[in-house]
Amino acid sequence: MHMKAIIQAAGLGTRLYPITKDTPKPLVKIGSKPILEHQIEFLKINNIIEITIVVSYLKDKIIEYFQDGSNWGVSIQYHYEQTPIGTAGSLKYLEDDFQETFLVLYCDYFLDFNLKKMRDFHQRNPLQPVSTILAQPVEYPAEVDHLQLSTNFEIENFITRPLPKGIQIKNCSSTGIYICDNQIFKYIKNDQYQSFEKDVFPSALNHNKKLFAYYTEEYIQDIGTHSRLKKIEHQYTSGKYKKYNAKLFPKHVTIPS
Repeated sequence: MHMKAIIQAAGLGTRLYPITKDTPKPLVKIGSKPILEHQIEFLKINNIIEITIVVSYLKDKIIEYFQDGSNWGVSIQYHYEQTPIGTAGSLKYLEDDFQETFLVLYCDYFLDFNLKKMRDFHQRNPLQPVSTILAQPVEYPAEVDHLQLSTNFEIENFITRPLPKGIQIKNCSSTGIYICDNQIFKYIKNDQYQSFEKDVFPSALNHNKKLFAYYTEEYIQDIGTHSRLKKIEHQYTSGKYKKYNAKLFPKHVTIPS
């Protein structure tokens, strides 16, 4: 299946300040390479070579570093987000360029998972979901949003923070990695602040569209805070990320009343 990718790289990276005072978050390094370079190499390995990067904060530094992508064997286009309009709002401007199934990922994830399996899961699903969301168990489930799933991994609901008190839910956190059918654009409004998790995906569900979770225990970690960045840097440089074991994480989370 031919697939293009959109990388969301427009954020300010405020939680990583002062690192991000002069360095945009996509250029924060893991080992000797920026996190975004790791992602582009990951996409190239998976035969995704047409990439659009959504940029805003310190965009010139990102464009100067990656240029047209030819040094990595890919083709990179840039979309400049002048005004922040959420994780999904800017994608509405890209609708004409993404008429087929495409991949969305956020620039702050360090990835080591089998993308081919996720693509096959989406492509071969007889219910033809409008999107498949990569989901995983996390070490601290009370601190993140979760997906409520049926037995066949169909998404029934989005459980967002603050998590409802007095309930037990499956430790199933949505990551910022989605495979989307072009029909998803119907649920992104023009020129409005839009979040995938809080606006677009729930709207698709309300219109009886199918959403599925690709649930995996592979290595997908975000560098969003100083402590996470330090941890991932250590896991990468030591090679421990290759032995990542999410099976050790809690299977469920109970929210105190």
